Amino acid sequence: MSKDKFQLFLEQSKFQNNILSNAHLTSVSINTKQKSWTLNVTLHEVIEPEVLLPFLQTLKSYFYVPRILSGVIVNLSYDNLTSFSEVAIKYFDYVILDLSKEKARYLVLKNFKTRYEKDTFIVLIDKDSTYIKDYFDDIKEGFKSFGFNVNLSYEVLEDITPVSEMIESSIVEQEKVMEQKVVYAKQASSRQSARKTFSKKSSALAVPIKEIPIDQYRLDQYKNEKGDVVFLIEGEISKLELKQLTTTKLLTFVLGDADDAIYIKRFVKSEKDLNLAESLHDGDFIQVEGRANFDAFQKDVVLFADANNKWRL
Repeated sequence: MSKDKFQLFLEQSKFQNNILSNAHLTSVSINTKQKSWTLNVTLHEVIEPEVLLPFLQTLKSYFYVPRILSGVIVNLSYDNLTSFSEVAIKYFDYVILDLSKEKARYLVLKNFKTRYEKDTFIVLIDKDSTYIKDYFDDIKEGFKSFGFNVNLSYEVLEDITPVSEMIESSIVEQEKVMEQKVVYAKQASSRQSARKTFSKKSSALAVPIKEIPIDQYRLDQYKNEKGDVVFLIEGEISKLELKQLTTTKLLTFVLGDADDAIYIKRFVKSEKDLNLAESLHDGDFIQVEGRANFDAFQKDVVLFADANNKWRL
């Protein structure tokens, strides 16, 4: 594989983030026994995990050759790590979430506050939870998959609530989140407000949100059967947030109809996009067209109103 193909990948993918669009392929390693390729890629600076993860997914998918390769591995390095401290906790949260997918015990770390200082993650724990040090090696390996070598430590605080009580509280909160999704759907069917739409030029009728596949497996199956995963949906906005990332803004909100709800995401790139984003409010009833994707950072299927879609009032 030549570096020209990597450049073609960047050009075809049309990444909006300048750091990604200027990524550099330094070398490629081929493991004939394991039938895998390892791409060694350098980024100029550190970026947010929610921006990096779709890049890694797309990169692996682009170079994967079915029936020839068992997998594609990406090793990352950075010219400048200065900005890592700004996004360190975001990466920590993702690594813990990813580890807990295979081993639920890592979720206990979500019960403790963590800070990053002097190149070290420090987990603030109660006196009965020193066992978490046994998890540090796996967490370090998780960070290495993003090109980071990190240090971890813990600090015992005598006044912290015992972890057993915190876990019980966490379970209650998780139940509330599940219940809230139902509430979003019910609210959407009982309220009406100003309609704003962002969609492609399309005459497709809006479909119920529940028709969107709920996980990666069903999403792939749907794509194989239907050929596309673009959906036109409508509903009521809740949990609206416009986040300022390093080089762009990210609009996120939950859209709910009478039966279900889904997260909507869109990178805000133009002045028109920004004006519309700022005009949206919780409770607005809107129509959205976008492409369904499994968001590795959020561990859920979300709808991305991508750059090919037009927004209009």
